[in-house]
Amino acid sequence: MSDGLLGYDELLELAERGEIDTVVCGAPDPAGRIIGKRLNVPSFVRLAIEGSGVCASTFVFAVDMDMVPLELPASSADNGWADFRLVPDLATLRRIPWEPNAAFVLCDSYEMDSDQLLEVAPRTILRRQLARAEEKGLRFGFASELEFYLASTPSAQAFAQRYRDLDMLSAHRNDYQMSQAGRDDWFIAQIRNHMSDFGIPIEASKP
Repeated sequence: MSDGLLGYDELLELAERGEIDTVVCGAPDPAGRIIGKRLNVPSFVRLAIEGSGVCASTFVFAVDMDMVPLELPASSADNGWADFRLVPDLATLRRIPWEPNAAFVLCDSYEMDSDQLLEVAPRTILRRQLARAEEKGLRFGFASELEFYLASTPSAQAFAQRYRDLDMLSAHRNDYQMSQAGRDDWFIAQIRNHMSDFGIPIEASKP
């Protein structure tokens, strides 16, 4: 299995050959969603590598799940939804298997006018917690078990229905049933394979 990682020089070579034209600069928001910007490669080099980072608004750290502003101290109308800088962690640079022309890099969030990490950014909070654990001689191993519903209702229609009364791909419970797994695998196999190629190892899947 590939670790999915991409060196910076390799990115430039792939861009020169026309194989990659987009870099997604992203960071997690408080809900775990990836926020950020998509840049063409020259802009990525100019802003994120040779410059001070990619400008974004702290608005993204002060909204609810529907992106409604919460008027929090970190970001509000009072401070003009203050800007911050997305600075790439090149150790996370990788190709996006489901977007062959694109690469992705996780970014740290910095104050706009200083070299201080943005305190409310989830990656900053995690970094701080890991440092505290390290001081106590603790280290962590981590794995996720992701669960979701798979519906046949088109996404626009599901949104209009507020995700109620959706048509599921299975009409009844099929937990662990390989007969259902075969019917779902046109989709689930893409997740297993793409995530592995993205550098996120997948152990197994089941309905």
